[in-house]
Amino acid sequence: MKKKTYLSFSLLIILAFFGGYLLNNIKDSTSVKTVTETTKYTTGVNIEDFGAKSIESSPGFDSRKAIQAAIDSGAKEIYIPFGKTYEISIDGQTYEGKGTGIGLKLHDNLRIYGGGTIKAKNNTGGSFALLANTNDTIKNLIIEGITIDGNSSHAKSKTHRSNLVLFGAENCHYLKVTSVNSPYVGLMMRGNGGQKNTIKDSTVENSGYIGIQAQKHDGIIISENKVYRSKDNAYDIEGNDLKGGALNKGTGEKVIIINNIADGSKTGIFIESTGRVIVTGNHIFNTTSGGFYMNRMNSGSFYNVVSNNEFINEESPGKYIGGMIANSSGKSMIHHNIFKGFLVGIETRSKATNLVIDHNYFSEISQYLIYPKADDYSLVKSEIGINYYEDSQVNRFPRTIPKNSSKYPNRIFNVSVTPAKSLETNKKLQETQ
Repeated sequence: MKKKTYLSFSLLIILAFFGGYLLNNIKDSTSVKTVTETTKYTTGVNIEDFGAKSIESSPGFDSRKAIQAAIDSGAKEIYIPFGKTYEISIDGQTYEGKGTGIGLKLHDNLRIYGGGTIKAKNNTGGSFALLANTNDTIKNLIIEGITIDGNSSHAKSKTHRSNLVLFGAENCHYLKVTSVNSPYVGLMMRGNGGQKNTIKDSTVENSGYIGIQAQKHDGIIISENKVYRSKDNAYDIEGNDLKGGALNKGTGEKVIIINNIADGSKTGIFIESTGRVIVTGNHIFNTTSGGFYMNRMNSGSFYNVVSNNEFINEESPGKYIGGMIANSSGKSMIHHNIFKGFLVGIETRSKATNLVIDHNYFSEISQYLIYPKADDYSLVKSEIGINYYEDSQVNRFPRTIPKNSSKYPNRIFNVSVTPAKSLETNKKLQETQ
């Protein structure tokens, strides 16, 4: 009897406890708002709570002000609902040094995430961005999982608006972002002060200019991304220093471009006026200018490593260039890459210098594996080491490298050349002109 009384009493205590808990947590509309207000600084908000309406439920609705209200609410996280599309306009203002027209203004200490789409409304122009910060610095921003649609096919003519831009980013990250139909650049981080940033596992399609761009970075990792059909460069790294100078390596460094894919762009990986870039493990297909390109504006492109990549031209075999080093750039290693289906494997121009080109695998090259342009001092102070060609020569082509001639006696200057080896014949390529 005592045992039954004890169990009954215990059961009543338990029921009373949970009954009180449930009673205290019954939420009317007021209490829901209160909970949201007290937790938004650590959890986040849904943009629909601020009045955003998807095109699926309200075609033609402009959600720009509602989403901006969510961003400005103080919430640390902004949720874009999965599978829905929200159209936004731009404000039409001009921001000095940045351009005209912005959709959503971003700020420090913010995460925008989800599986939904932010899309530019039809007939939207501008030369700035659909999402961007408007000042010169931004810290601790994450954009994750969302799709950004620049709606380029229905934009105003001559629109140069990018999809996502950060100026002076520090500890900022694009993760699993999808950028489509940007009139200009898909995903961009630029401006002075960029450091500790990543662009990872994102997809960029149909950019009117560049797919992914990083400018003046002191530390950025661009990894596991996919860029399709950019009209210019798929991946663009730039750090030009206007002061110039023969040995000036530009303002960016500590850049890693690893395990990315590009298909159908003008150039796969463009390294301009910056140095200390590591390019490795990338698959670059069907470029119409070069698989990779090192170039100088005012400052040079030095101390780069291009290794263990594939540069493949399947759509137009026998045309274009696998890699290019131009305009007094160099001081770099190019090794253990595959170049297949090009007119020439690697071309050098205008005092490309201090290059080590070694242990690369060439296939289906029409003319030369390494081709200094027909001019004096197109390649200087460099080493052409052991390289391999898959097939036999046809009519003595391809050849390893053109020789100096009476017309261009210093086409290559102080360059050591080891003839490439045909894997088909197990012999050196014949190099007679």
